Formats: sequence, structure tokens, C-alpha cells
Amino acid sequence: MTRILIINNDLNITTSIRKIIKNNLPASKIITANSEGKVLEKAQKDIPDVIILFINGKDNSAIGIMKKFRDTVLLKKIPILLFLSIQGDSKNKAKFYKLGADAILSFPIEKDELIAQIKLLNRIKTAEEKLRIEKDRLEKLWI
Repeated sequence: MTRILIINNDLNITTSIRKIIKNNLPASKIITANSEGKVLEKAQKDIPDVIILFINGKDNSAIGIMKKFRDTVLLKKIPILLFLSIQGDSKNKAKFYKLGADAILSFPIEKDELIAQIKLLNRIKTAEEKLRIEKDRLEKLWI
């Protein structure tokens, strides 16, 4: 089961994203939060596999949230799918990748692209976890 944390202040968009995910990834668990809430604590409690974070032109709190995730040991390896409310130019996208985004999508929401990105990010996270476990196992053998 893939645990997905959706962080967004717009309930209509969150509901749409939730519906798309549930219809296409029915075994997933969806956790929601808004950027004013205790997002970090919620994420540390539920440990998502993928984080979907929304940035709109009026509210840049998502950038601060992304930085907090990347600075938190327990959460820094969780892939972040960033949604931009407007088409981002390559300079803005590069800035968001430097801040810690793993993938970036823009509105309007394309269902197939969203699901493909979630699957890809989850597969990458799973592979990285397996590599870390194997690395730790091998290091213990050499000690």
C-alpha cells in the first residue's frame, strides 16, 4: 500500500486529487493536510511514501514546508511531487528542484501523468530503501 500525503489549502483540488488516486490506485492510503496545520508532525506520524505539495502564486508557504521536510532526517528521503498553479518556466522549475522537489507538474491536472509520477516516485523510493538496507548489511559484514 502506497501512503500519499497531499498538502494543499484548496479543499476542491484536494478532493479531486484524492478521487483520481483512489480510482487509479485503490490500495493507496491518502493523508491530507493544509499548509497552516501541523504538516511536519502529521508526516512524521504517518510516514508517507510520496508527498504531493501545491504551490500557488499567492501562498509560498509550500516552499518553507518543502525545506522543513528536507531538513528532517525521518522525512528527507520521501519524494515530493510539486504542483505549480501556473506553468513554470525552466528557471522556476530549476529553483524548485534545487529546493528538494523530485517531480513537478502544472495545472490543469492530467490524471495519467499524475498517476504515472506517483508510481515512479514510489518505485524510486522503494529501490533507494532496498539499496540503503543492503549497504548497511554489507557494511556490518566488513566491520
